[in-house]
Amino acid sequence: MRSVSVSACLIVLNEEDHLPDCLDSVRWADEIVVVDSGSSDRSREIARRYTDKVYERPFTDFSSQKNAALDQAGSDWVFFIDADERIPSALAEEILCVTRNSGEAPKAYAVGRETYFLGRRLRYSGTQGDFPIRLFPRAQGRFVQPVHEWVKTDLPIGRLNGRLLHYSTRDMAHYRFKLKQYVALEIKTLLQKGRHPGVFDLVFRPPAVFISLYFAKLGILDGWTGFQFAVLSALYNLLKYWCFLTRSNRGNEHHASRNVASKV
Repeated sequence: MRSVSVSACLIVLNEEDHLPDCLDSVRWADEIVVVDSGSSDRSREIARRYTDKVYERPFTDFSSQKNAALDQAGSDWVFFIDADERIPSALAEEILCVTRNSGEAPKAYAVGRETYFLGRRLRYSGTQGDFPIRLFPRAQGRFVQPVHEWVKTDLPIGRLNGRLLHYSTRDMAHYRFKLKQYVALEIKTLLQKGRHPGVFDLVFRPPAVFISLYFAKLGILDGWTGFQFAVLSALYNLLKYWCFLTRSNRGNEHHASRNVASKV
């Protein structure tokens, strides 16, 4: 069995409540890399209890932050984890097993997530198909897209059997915070892709999102939590298209950010 190393990487902003449990769950890694976006809480202080590889970088978008963490990693492999996620011991053992036995034909690996929304488990609502790529050889992947970022790699994609524990939106205050951050980046992404949504998108896409999540993706089986998730996801899309159509300066995501903040 050859000797390999794994870096656990994450980006943070004001995550003092999540960080201890998150970082405890990656103690098995050979190193931990944390890129902080200018936290005003104790996030950096907490991170430095676990690693000396804590870096500060002004936030531009999610891909840029994660690629900055990737550039600071020194291991053969990287595993990206969000501050609101935890790696159970069985998944950690699986990660170490596949990296040490990757041979001459490595893969990138996607991992499923067990998602908790407003404190309750979502078993459906589209989360059953949530398999982001998180584990890959350090030099063979980069993150792309400002928000809802994903790993671009030429490697074949495998799936790990274990699942991350994902403690998503904690409460409505947390939801409003995420809206302000994400919607402006959504607009930036649309512009980068050359897309210019119109009134049709504003009127029809939000209800289509609700129908898809609540009925087609079985959110109705998640009870009240599934209904809340579908409604808030539809509201997210409504706000995204409204802000896109009402911004005064096309392509100015800073204006979009102020526009979002005035509405939530």
